[in-house]
Amino acid sequence: MKRITAALIILFTVSIGSYGAVFADRNILFDPFETGSDFDRVYFTQVWGWGEFSRYVTQSDNMHFWDAKIGAYGEFLRIGNLFSIVMGSDLELISSSNSTIFFEPRAFFWQEEFLLFLKLDRYTLGLGYYHRCKHDVDNLNQYIRTGMYIARVSIYDSITLRWSIEPAVIDWGGGLHSSFKPFVRNHLFVITSDLTTTNYYPSDVRLTNLVNALEFGAYIKMLEWQGICLYLFPSVMINFYRADGKITAPIDWFLEGGIRFGGDDASLNLLFRYEHFFDAGIEPHRVAGDYWMIGLKVE
Repeated sequence: MKRITAALIILFTVSIGSYGAVFADRNILFDPFETGSDFDRVYFTQVWGWGEFSRYVTQSDNMHFWDAKIGAYGEFLRIGNLFSIVMGSDLELISSSNSTIFFEPRAFFWQEEFLLFLKLDRYTLGLGYYHRCKHDVDNLNQYIRTGMYIARVSIYDSITLRWSIEPAVIDWGGGLHSSFKPFVRNHLFVITSDLTTTNYYPSDVRLTNLVNALEFGAYIKMLEWQGICLYLFPSVMINFYRADGKITAPIDWFLEGGIRFGGDDASLNLLFRYEHFFDAGIEPHRVAGDYWMIGLKVE
């Protein structure tokens, strides 16, 4: 049901991206019109969920070692193949290795969303409100080890617009095919709070300066045969910060790839992921970094 086009080349030459602010669902592209149709009822039509556990193999700080994510979405209203209302929630827990058992939870990122989807021919338009927050975990261990009280609590809510198109498909014959599904998301931040125990450097920006983020990406099935799929999920995000009357626009990137084993009701992904963050969100001051990981994802 999807197709690769020349835009694949463009995506790789542009770069591949993630988020200046950490989004728990940064590797998820949920479309209710693809996961279900032809329902007998109008209300409470479908539920979709996912979970992931990954291990960082390369990192720019000592705060990333394990990563666990879980999320669920419920469709509360469906009007034919035209309109959908979805509510969902995602949670990400990041752990360092700074303990005798190599597991010290450092932060969790919580996200809740309310989304409206409209299907127009081959296009899906989305409008939603996202509540996002970040909270520290196990700060007492940090105090015992360093003698410093370190904390950071962040809130960054946005009104989000989304555009995607039905996947374009290349049929190679014999049940083998490839596909390409591009998307664009724009996040207009309406609430930003970033409480820390230490001051930022005077010349630095923080989440309270974040006003907008523009994201481009695609879900690419390189080859798929009988539910077994080699896939890539790249995205680029341009983050717009306003501070002292000036606009800065750092670019973050993200690339996930792997092999997906899909069944009728669920799938298992063996994945790798590379992420670059302008603000990784854990330390009380902004830390930019690059992170590689391997993991498992169930949908």
